[in-house]
Amino acid sequence: MANHRYVTDRIPPQNPELEQAVLGALMLEPSLLSAAQGYLGLNPFYLEGHTLIWESILRLRAKALPCDTTSILADLRTRGELDAVGGAGYVTALANTVPTAGYLEHHCRQVKEKADLRRILDATRQIGDSVYNDPDADPLELAALARRKLDEITAGGKNEAVLLGDAGKEAAKDAEFLRAQFRDAKEWQPSPSTVLFGLPKLDHLTGGIEADMFAIVGSYASQGKTTFCLQVARAAARAHKVVLVCSLEESPARIWRRVVCAEAGVSVGQLVGREELPERQGWEKKIHDAKERIAGWQFYVRYNPQFKVRDISALARRVEGVALLIVDYCQLIHPEKAYRDNKVAELESIVQDLHALPADLGIPVLAASQMRRQGDGKYRVANNLERMLGTGAYEREGDIVLGLIPETPKGTDTGMPTAPTSVVDCAISVLKQRTGAIANIPCSWNKACYNFKEKE
Repeated sequence: MANHRYVTDRIPPQNPELEQAVLGALMLEPSLLSAAQGYLGLNPFYLEGHTLIWESILRLRAKALPCDTTSILADLRTRGELDAVGGAGYVTALANTVPTAGYLEHHCRQVKEKADLRRILDATRQIGDSVYNDPDADPLELAALARRKLDEITAGGKNEAVLLGDAGKEAAKDAEFLRAQFRDAKEWQPSPSTVLFGLPKLDHLTGGIEADMFAIVGSYASQGKTTFCLQVARAAARAHKVVLVCSLEESPARIWRRVVCAEAGVSVGQLVGREELPERQGWEKKIHDAKERIAGWQFYVRYNPQFKVRDISALARRVEGVALLIVDYCQLIHPEKAYRDNKVAELESIVQDLHALPADLGIPVLAASQMRRQGDGKYRVANNLERMLGTGAYEREGDIVLGLIPETPKGTDTGMPTAPTSVVDCAISVLKQRTGAIANIPCSWNKACYNFKEKE
């Protein structure tokens, strides 16, 4: 009943019980199918009967039909495959033997790992056959073939290269559509998949974050990176886009308070009653209206101080229609493997994994990062991104790299305000972008109301 290609005296890596758990969980919770597909990839099952059930679930989903036991049985019966999977009793038992779908992610990963091991066996056997069939074969060509086959396994079996001409056709269509809509450059609007920062000068300079872009915003500790990320999230949500914020630092309740304050133009103290509201009419209504707007947004927040990049990727796949992913912030993400005391290598691996998300998910990704002060302790733009951000990975991987730089008051050496103040001058520095110029955009940062505003 196995669907592997080679017959040997040893059983290849497989775990039918885990495969049963995955299929049973999907029958209990069909809404998790998209997430499961992201974990499993193509043809992940060892037993042929499980593959037939999996394909039945995919067919039903493609037709927008229920993926319950009754529908699966009817589909298999129509195709004459019911006996091949073990009969109606076996299919029914799959759903009945799984008490919960809560372990689906873990089980999917284990099933995928076994499938990848089998594919590696298949690839190495094919290379071995090539050597035996042609003893005079070129070793370099066989080595290149082996690398291609192993790369296909890590890419999920997809051919990810496209013809430049085909890509150009789609790009030309997008450009023609936009030109037809906006004859005047002043009327320019981004493509539907592009997310704007919500700051006019910054949007004009960068064109926003396109669907295949990885953007980074860096700031020193407590200097506005979360505020900036949430300001971009608010702009996207107001534009009726689905937003997902993966926070490793703040709970959804704290983020909600930040967003309400920013939308209403009040401080947290004023929001919770610790401080008096300005003696002007309408402030209570502004807070009420802000709460009402936020309640209507598709703005998702997940707080997990143990996030790994693969957890963030899996969560983004489960949120239907997500158009912008925000990660706050890079240095808190847990690496996939331990790097002992090499924090630079650890951070570089995390940034490289984050850079892969836009292409993998098909959405723009904005990640916050904490910058480090210069050797003299000053807050300023360094002449080297690697010095400022702690690793050269940001410069290599980032499509857009921004820095939030506070203005150094006269008579001080650090850039910190000499007295407590809620509004400080700063600059949003476009430190790098692949498709445009770099520049500093003067701004004011309202720390109490969590808002940046460009200066005239």
